[in-house]
Order: sequence, then C-alpha cells, then structure tokens
Amino acid sequence: MPAKLKRWITIGFILLLSMPVVIAFVSALCSRQAPLLVCTGRGQWIEARRNFILGTLPHDESWTFRRDFNIGSSTGEVRLSLRAFKQAVVYLDNAIVGRNDPGDWQKPQIINLSGLLQQGSHEIKVLASNEIGPVLLEINSNCPDLDTDARWEVSKDNNDWFLTEVIGRKGRPEIVRNFPSTMQGMSRCLPLFAGVCMLIGLVGVIQRRWPAVLACRNPAGWLRCILIAAWAALAINNASKLPLGIGYDGKEHLDYIFYVANNHRIPLATEGWQMFQSPLYYMASAAWWNLISMFSVDPSSSLIALRLIPMMCGLFQVELAYRAVRHVFPEEPSAQIAGTLIGGLLPMNLYISQVWGNEPMSGALSAGCLVYMLGLANKPDFPPVSRWVYLGCLIGFALLAKVTAILLMPVALYAIVQMGVNKGARIKAIVTAVGVLSLAAFSIAGWYYIRNWIALGSPFIGGWSRSNGMPWWQDPGYRVIGDMFRFGEVLNHPIYAATEGFWDSIYSTFWTDGSLSGVMNFEARPPWNYELLAAGTLISVVPTLVIALGIGVALMKESPINFRISIFATAFYFSALLSYFITLPAYCAGKATYINGATPCFAVLFAAGVALLYKQKFLRFPIVAVLGCWAVSSYCGFFII
Repeated sequence: MPAKLKRWITIGFILLLSMPVVIAFVSALCSRQAPLLVCTGRGQWIEARRNFILGTLPHDESWTFRRDFNIGSSTGEVRLSLRAFKQAVVYLDNAIVGRNDPGDWQKPQIINLSGLLQQGSHEIKVLASNEIGPVLLEINSNCPDLDTDARWEVSKDNNDWFLTEVIGRKGRPEIVRNFPSTMQGMSRCLPLFAGVCMLIGLVGVIQRRWPAVLACRNPAGWLRCILIAAWAALAINNASKLPLGIGYDGKEHLDYIFYVANNHRIPLATEGWQMFQSPLYYMASAAWWNLISMFSVDPSSSLIALRLIPMMCGLFQVELAYRAVRHVFPEEPSAQIAGTLIGGLLPMNLYISQVWGNEPMSGALSAGCLVYMLGLANKPDFPPVSRWVYLGCLIGFALLAKVTAILLMPVALYAIVQMGVNKGARIKAIVTAVGVLSLAAFSIAGWYYIRNWIALGSPFIGGWSRSNGMPWWQDPGYRVIGDMFRFGEVLNHPIYAATEGFWDSIYSTFWTDGSLSGVMNFEARPPWNYELLAAGTLISVVPTLVIALGIGVALMKESPINFRISIFATAFYFSALLSYFITLPAYCAGKATYINGATPCFAVLFAAGVALLYKQKFLRFPIVAVLGCWAVSSYCGFFII
C-alpha cells in the first residue's frame, strides 16, 4: 500500500476514533445544560461573596439579589435579558414581572418592563435558587443601571444585605498558606540537590575513566530492580506511619470492601457513596480481608494489610514502564533508563498506591493493556486472533476495575488498524481482530454493566449522577473559559492548585500530591515531606517540557507504530479528562490520577525527548542531574520520616 494512502487512512481513523470525545467536548461547550458560563452582554455573572470551600456543599441554595435604580422623566422601552443558574423569579417593586425556565436556563428570558416604570426610584429583586450548585445571576438591559455587576446586593434572609462578586477566580483555600511555596522548598533543599549533582558528576567521571567499573549488559533492567526494591522499602516504612484515614474517599472505599466481604454480593450504586464503582478491586480486597482476618486479631494491622493490593498495583507500574520503553527503544539504553525512572517514580502513582481505592488497580490493568499493544506492534506480522482475545480479556478486567478503562477501546481499535495497514493485513483479518477483542472484553465485564442498566436504567453510573440517589456538588460549581487556559499558580503554590483551573489541577496532581489525597484540613494532612515535594514541583517543569518535546518528535517525523499508539492514547486520555472537567464543575474533577493507566505512555514520550536531547553531549550532564534531583524529590518526598 502506498505510504501516502497509509497516512490518509491513519489520519481518517484517528478522526473517527476521536469523534466521541470531540462530540462530548463540543456538546459540553454548547449544551444549554453544561455549567460553562459565558457573558452575553455588558452584564456579568454574579454570586454571593464567599471563600472557596473544600468538601461537598448544601443542596437547594436560595439567594435574593437586588438593585435600586431611578427612572427619569423621559423613559423609553426598558427590557431585561435574564439568565440564572438555574432558577429565578424577577420582582419589580415586590410584584412578579417574569421568571426563567430552569430546564433551559442558558436561554435568555426577555422581560419587558415598559408600562410598569414611572418616574422615581424603583427596586428590582431576583429570587434565585439552584437545586445542586451555586446560585448565579446574569442580567443585560438597555438600561445600564440594571446590568449585573459587583454593585448588586445579595441576601439569604432579606434582612442582611451584602455586595455580590463577579464570578471567575474564587481564590485559594485557606489551607494553602500553611504549606511551603515552591521557591521556599527549593531554597531549603538546595544542599541536597547539590549533593545529588556532585554524586552524578562523580559517577560520570568514573564511567569515562574506568568504563568497565560501571559497565552492565542491561542498565535499564538493573534500574528496574532498584526501583522495585525502593518501592518495597517505601511500603514497609510507610505502612504503619501513614494514618489510616488518608486517601480520596478512603472510608467509603472501605465500606464497599466490607459490604462485599460481609454480604458476599456486589452492591448497587444507590447503596453507598462509592458503590457506583466497578467491583474488581473490592472483590479482591474483600477476599484478602477475609483471609487476613483469620490470622490477625488486631483490626488496625488488618486495615494496613488491605493497602497491599494498591501498593502491589502501583509497584507493577515500574515493570510496565520498563517494558514499554524496551518495546519502543530496544537499542537506546539512555532512553530506556530515563523512561523507566520517570514511569517508575511518577508522584501520582506513588501517593495514590499507598491508600485504599480502585485507582491503582485500574491504572495497572489499563497500563498492562497499553504495554501489551506496544509489544504486539513490534511483531513483524499482523498478530493472530489469539493475541486479540488476550488483549480483549485484559480490557475486560480493566473495565471491571473502573469504567474509565472504556477509553482503552478506541486506543485498541486504533492499534489494530495501524498494525493492519502497516503490516499489509487483509480487511477481514482487521475486522476479525476488532470483533474478537470486543467480544472478549464484553464476556469479562459485560454482565456488570448490563446489571446496572437493568437495575438503574444506565450501564454507566457516576458518583455525581442523580441516578445513584446521592447528588452532590463542590466549588466552584461552574466553569468559565479561563479555566481551560490558565496555568502558572501551581509553580508557586502546588497544594490545591486544582482550584485555579484545568492545567494547574493536572500538573499539581501529576507531579505531586496537590490535593493532599483528599484531605481538607491542615491537621489531618498526609505526613509527606512537603519542602521536597514543593521543590520537586518546580523541577518537574523540565520533564514536562521533555515529554512535550517527545510528542513533537513523533509529530514531525515518521515514527514506529508503538510510538504513535502512545501518543494517541495520551491525547485521547487528556481529551476525555478535559471533557469530564467541563461537564463536572468540581475542583476534584481534574485529578491526574484518572489517567494513571497511561503511565507507560508518559514513560515512552519522556524517553523520546531524552533520546533526542542526549545526542547533544553538552546536554547530557544537565539532563541526568535534573532527572536525578527529580527522582530524589519524588521518592523522598513520599518517604515518611
């Protein structure tokens, strides 16, 4: 097949597979129900002034907004264009003059006040409410005094009135001030980093003068073993030092485990806060709990032992990162070392794997699927049917661990078509591969989602969904366009940078525990070494740029199939996460741990960037020095002293 035709087939298929995410993203931007707020005139969206609040917020909020204005002797037609998030009734001098449609709240409601206004002073009030979310108001008028801005007043009880504020950046939670900034962390850790750089320089001198001393056949393989041993040491050290309550919804995950252990069945989403989650992790943990309970009389020891499964899943990512870079860069030891190190010590994997929850298992299974695809892409011929059955079964187990594994299906379809086109497979073989993979995945996980569909009316139930009977909301409760483009505050204060927007949120939870593993007060914070983590957040700018460079390398030249699979998977995961961020307007929606399954892809992209930079001899020491300092800050930051 001609190379140009192959390229067009690939581009077309990428567009086809990306269509669901693109449609979801565009619909989130354009939907009349999406909580994305854009001003339509001079009037601005306003709300009651308050600090950013962590945790869930009360339902059925109701506020009254008001504004006094004067009408002169000559008044033309006065019209209001009203939008409220989500329900509003408008009063003019205590008489109802209009209301909006809460089912279509994005549509402006036009209210004509002509004939109701006489010369003199008037008062306009808007009683606004929201069943789930903040109460917001926007009014545009041909009478400028009525446009909503910070001069409007708001009250909860119609007695005490306060000035409103224009929506946008709400500011950081108070807890942020208790943690060191990145510059404070860097200044205090400079002696340690200087020592690391000196040690790396000494190793470099030894390698140049006596190469036989440090020579080994497979340096990345040895690094993999060292990292696995380091993970084991961290797990043993932290087991009794990390408080049991730490972790995103840790108690609720534990409730799910105990429910399965005691009732020997999988609960419905309506039976608990986290019981909408897919069951595989909880089934495995329940079996493990029943086993260790037979030999342990100390409940706290048993609870600590429950962390073994997440920790083993996190540790497995070291092996997967190593195998991923070996598949893509079989002849480049420097790239293998860099990719293994970055994939093996990613902070989002380190901290999430030390607590109860299904993210580590979901991440490990999803990562295993991706690495299996990378390995298949290395084969000279189109893989036989049995290989696609194995991959389908892996995807099925990943779907039983968490529903986000559904993102693996488009990636797998992309991999199948890419391999088929490049290896000259027949259309029948490609279609067969797609069919058996889908059937295998469905045979493993289909029963659970069919059960949800029958019992709850939908196969996919989220924690934010009303169908589980437990609706909730968190600040900010809405999105603005700036949330998708702002970035930078995380490089100053990484803790709870998720309150600043999408990219700060992803960066802070990718390169450090920016949400304190779900803890919302300073006294209960995880006992991490925050100065090291703050310094590491600043150092992480370099690996971020190297990953971006790796993506650029792949886009600018013809690259291996497995490299393109890594890029497609990364792009698809990020697109889905951005769409989710817009749809669910809570600060917790932008956690990088949701894309923990793409860890091998990040390792591959970082390795690609390093492989390019390492060709310049003058860059070798700076690259190794920065990577060494990053590794120390990441690992030691989570090693509890």
